[in-house]
Amino acid sequence: MTIEKAYGSFSPISQTLEEILKRAAAKKLSTLLFLNKKSESGSIYCKSCKSHTIVPKQVDVCPNCGSADIYFNSVNINSLTKTLNSKLSTLNSLDIQTAAAFYKLLPKKYDVAVHVKTDSVLNFPDFASSEKLYAQITNLKKLAKKLVVLQTYNPDSPVIKNAVSSNYSGFYNEELVQRKTFSYPPFALLIKITISGKNAEDKSEKLVEDLKQSTINNQQLTILGPYLANLRYNIILKLPLPNYSLATRTKTLEKLKKHLPKEKGIKIIVEPNTLL
Repeated sequence: MTIEKAYGSFSPISQTLEEILKRAAAKKLSTLLFLNKKSESGSIYCKSCKSHTIVPKQVDVCPNCGSADIYFNSVNINSLTKTLNSKLSTLNSLDIQTAAAFYKLLPKKYDVAVHVKTDSVLNFPDFASSEKLYAQITNLKKLAKKLVVLQTYNPDSPVIKNAVSSNYSGFYNEELVQRKTFSYPPFALLIKITISGKNAEDKSEKLVEDLKQSTINNQQLTILGPYLANLRYNIILKLPLPNYSLATRTKTLEKLKKHLPKEKGIKIIVEPNTLL
């Protein structure tokens, strides 16, 4: 997809994929176009720093360099259908679906399965994003009888390579190294605290200072934030665990909660789906 952008194409359907879809339609092959879609999310291409970033909602400037010279593109089922209508003469052999395609009692098989925006999973701020992408590619391989197509800016990604080659042990070992390096589960307790409402910024800053002074900070507690996201202030806590048993996690969480305020507008999320 980097090559597509270099030629000035911002279409979610690359020239290569367009040719594949046309050949599949000519041969009357069934095709699945898979979208890992959050309705408000999209991708930003910055013309200044040449970066490509997945964002949870539209923004006015590049999150990497602050430039306003950006192109925002949000791909969902409706917009993708419109794009395909302009490129293909028939859509009879195409299905556009989200993860629901994987969880049917009798999943439909396709000749061709396409992950339209592979990087939308990998770039999402979720500690388990690599695991989710590996699972999605694996599921697409199970549904495809002839061909799987992955559109990506990162063809050398270890996650993608391991998923393509069904190298689960390689993925598992790589993922453990990454999670240990960044203090993610199962090596640490990960908690997101969201603070909203009146004086949210002041409350979040005070909470961070209180946590830094607390006795629990002697246990290598990592505190990230506060930072503003989606009209709320977030604080991320990482606390290393001796093991990942339910008893250890519960005991550690109870100890940590004693240092957290219980009031309206403050929400505590253990192992959040997103850090935003």
